[in-house]
Amino acid sequence: HHPFDSFQVVRRLQAGGFAEGQAVLLMHGLRSLMLHTTAPVHDGMLKKADLDNAMYLFKAALTELRTEIRVLRQIDRAALRSEIEVAEQDLDSLRHRLSEDMINLKSEIQIELNQYKSDQRERIQSMEEAIQEINDKFTLSLGMVRTEMEAVKWETTRKGIMAIY
Repeated sequence: HHPFDSFQVVRRLQAGGFAEGQAVLLMHGLRSLMLHTTAPVHDGMLKKADLDNAMYLFKAALTELRTEIRVLRQIDRAALRSEIEVAEQDLDSLRHRLSEDMINLKSEIQIELNQYKSDQRERIQSMEEAIQEINDKFTLSLGMVRTEMEAVKWETTRKGIMAIY
């Protein structure tokens, strides 16, 4: 309620020329009028207990909100760690697969290279055999030509000797 010094009001009214009964009656009227006028304002105002209660509830809600935010952050961190672990596992799996693919590719290339070398060796061997065969035929033909030349030489020498005798 509004602080109202009734004794002070009565004294002032008496000092203003009102009798004590009149001053008391006026004081009661003023007090009622003041209470009636300020009642809606007073009812709309928060009382200290209500304000303290609201402050307590606000602080409690703020503490609860902070706790909830902390818990949500921890959950988010855990989820992020989990996602990172999954991504790392996927990356390791891809690295392993890439490594295997590289090993397989290297093996395939080595096999193809060895096959190419083998084919080239066979080709060279075949060419060398053909060259050797030609060389053998040439040597044989040359030997036959020499033999024929020797035979012609002997025949000529023999005919020449026979012609002389």
